[in-house]
Amino acid sequence: MKNRRIGMIAACVFVLLVPILGLYSTGSIGVSKSRIQQDARMEQQIKENWQVCQSTTDSMSALLYYSEDKRDYTASIYINKSGFSFGYFFRIGGSILEHGADITAFELEGYAERTYLSMNTNQICRIEIDDGSKTENIDLDSTKPFVVVLPRGKGSVTFYDIYGNEVIPAIRSM
Repeated sequence: MKNRRIGMIAACVFVLLVPILGLYSTGSIGVSKSRIQQDARMEQQIKENWQVCQSTTDSMSALLYYSEDKRDYTASIYINKSGFSFGYFFRIGGSILEHGADITAFELEGYAERTYLSMNTNQICRIEIDDGSKTENIDLDSTKPFVVVLPRGKGSVTFYDIYGNEVIPAIRSM
């Protein structure tokens, strides 16, 4: 009787373990929303003393890690695949900001959002989103880098520096 019970338990564990291993091996299990920062630090070997700014939606997460003096940075963009998958998956990272642009916007094929990353050297302090019927403002700390993920096609997105000048992002499609 005892051997039969052990056999049943082993069979149940096997039946549960096989699908989980299958999902993992096919790339259907990603990183949970709460572990994205830890995963990026580990996978990209980002120093523990670097600051981070992050913006996460249901389908995308963007992170910008930077040194205290803001001379060095590493960025990470994770996506939450549509369909049968769980969690977020690393899509692109490293020194990916467009050279000479204060803001780099990423459009990833198949996603209805645009990710904006900036080391904020131009002291951007405000984002204005105008959908034609109402205007929404997002205030930023002009002394710190920022990341924001916003829906595409929901109106115009304009960035302003501390002097009221418009700052135009460099857009990268992937």
